[in-house]
Amino acid sequence: MFVSDPQEEVITLIGKVDPSYKSWPRVDTSETFFHVHTKQRGESRLTFGAILLSTPRALLDFLECCQRDEQIRIDQIVLSTAPHANQSKHWRTEALTKLEVSYDDNGVPNAIVYHTADHIYFEERVFGKGKDQNQHSFQTIYRARRTRRPKSTTLPEA
Repeated sequence: MFVSDPQEEVITLIGKVDPSYKSWPRVDTSETFFHVHTKQRGESRLTFGAILLSTPRALLDFLECCQRDEQIRIDQIVLSTAPHANQSKHWRTEALTKLEVSYDDNGVPNAIVYHTADHIYFEERVFGKGKDQNQHSFQTIYRARRTRRPKSTTLPEA
């Protein structure tokens, strides 16, 4: 859950049109959260968006929706972890390279593995019954698109 101060709410153009949309200049959290950067193809143009998701369940639900909607493309998922989650003294914000999920006997997610370029985070007992980490059978449900590196150019010698 994000914690915000109602007095700091910023009225945006979309908020004027639809009051159910709320905006704040910042949010505070003590848990892992996610920034999902998307592209959505509309009738005549491409729309870019960034969505903040505050729980693993919200992330998994959003990924499931994106799989059904062919017009939404996820460009990047950024994982933000608190010091207690990443076992350091600072918050860490890293691009997710792969996301794996383990399901219980009822098909309910019970463990998640977040892969970044430099770290792997394991989260157990997410929704269903927990198991020993070694007994999990994981499925990859997200893999970052590889970005192409620009071809190197060589300048002619003078």
